[in-house]
Amino acid sequence: MGQDKQAAEELERAYEIGFAHPALHYDLGLLLAEKQDNKALQGLLKAVKHPDFALGSYLLIGKIYYRAGNYKDA
Repeated sequence: MGQDKQAAEELERAYEIGFAHPALHYDLGLLLAEKQDNKALQGLLKAVKHPDFALGSYLLIGKIYYRAGNYKDA
């Protein structure tokens, strides 16, 4: 709780050393969705391919696009 920045850094580090799982991409996208849109989208667009994370990923992707004024994609 309250350590989003550290959690995102740890997830990025895990990805860099080769850990790749849809949950990692979703969690990273969720943590970055409010501050770093491009990085968040990268993770969410990978997570959306897994059925367990598709709905949440699509909702966050839509929120990011809407906030950016990209209403068509939102």
